[in-house]
Amino acid sequence: MVGLKEAHDRLRNETIGGASFEKPVIGRVTEILAIKEFASDNEKRILPIVGAAGIGKSRLIYESMVLLSQDGWRVLWA
Repeated sequence: MVGLKEAHDRLRNETIGGASFEKPVIGRVTEILAIKEFASDNEKRILPIVGAAGIGKSRLIYESMVLLSQDGWRVLWA
């Protein structure tokens, strides 16, 4: 497990289009809010994020984790 800074660096260096990690996310507000809501729900345990390769699943999760950390969550990337 690593912190968000190391997760950012790994994702940037290990994913296709990793340089895009330096640009802001556009158009994922609904999905990010759904992830934040899921994290706050004590009844839910597993949130599958599925889709074709290269559509931004890892970036979506990373950006959601950044926002959760700003809300006081302790976030680790595994």
